[in-house]
Amino acid sequence: LLEVTDAAIDVWGADRVGVHLSPRGGASDIDDANPRETFGYVARELGKRKIAFIFLRENQSEGYLTPYLKREFGGTVIANENLDIGKATELVNGGVADLVSFGRLYIANPDLVDRLKKEAPLNSPDPLVSIERMVNRYGRYALIGAGTVMSVRDVDDVKRAGGRLIVMPHSDLVVVRHAKTAGM
Repeated sequence: LLEVTDAAIDVWGADRVGVHLSPRGGASDIDDANPRETFGYVARELGKRKIAFIFLRENQSEGYLTPYLKREFGGTVIANENLDIGKATELVNGGVADLVSFGRLYIANPDLVDRLKKEAPLNSPDPLVSIERMVNRYGRYALIGAGTVMSVRDVDDVKRAGGRLIVMPHSDLVVVRHAKTAGM
């Protein structure tokens, strides 16, 4: 990581380089036995290089490392992962992070900035929650369901959320029969 960061700095300059870290996010069965030690070291080393920022994808729950890594890094920290406007505001106002970003919430709400300014309701990044919300609001007027349904379990999940329609990219007869039995 540090060698690649140094190469990027040589090309673009430290003020135009940022690094994305995921200190507690075991992705693809990759995890660290001591993330505080490992990522603390990385944050200190990146701080010595005076890069523009570190982006921390970390659930802000008990034991989170963001405040520690901000101190170790000494520069701009962007917090991310499952943030709502309340938590994001708390992180910035409390000095835990300098900036925040919204990933899935932004994907579910392309007009997120306007919605936050207006305190408008947000779409959920969880499709089943969105289906349930739509059914509760428009169920009498619209046929609501889900696409990319791949399994019997998906059919059951959509049905529990109130969906009445499924779309699937394949022709799995077991799934088709189950959907028909479920009244979809």
